[in-house]
Amino acid sequence: LKGSAGIVGLDHAGQLAHRMEDLVDLLVEDKRAPAPEMLELLSSAARLLRELTDMDGGGNAAALREAHA
Repeated sequence: LKGSAGIVGLDHAGQLAHRMEDLVDLLVEDKRAPAPEMLELLSSAARLLRELTDMDGGGNAAALREAHA
């Protein structure tokens, strides 16, 4: 998803996926249980990523990209 998102015009989704990966990498390096706020941040980011990439089921990826710009 990260690398190919830009190819199909989902630049924001690709950027979000990269930042999520950065956060997970930091959590892994820390080797401690993540704070609840970090887990909530990742959960919220995952929901937003799902919205940004929803191209069926009535989803409109272009409108979502503009709304989150």
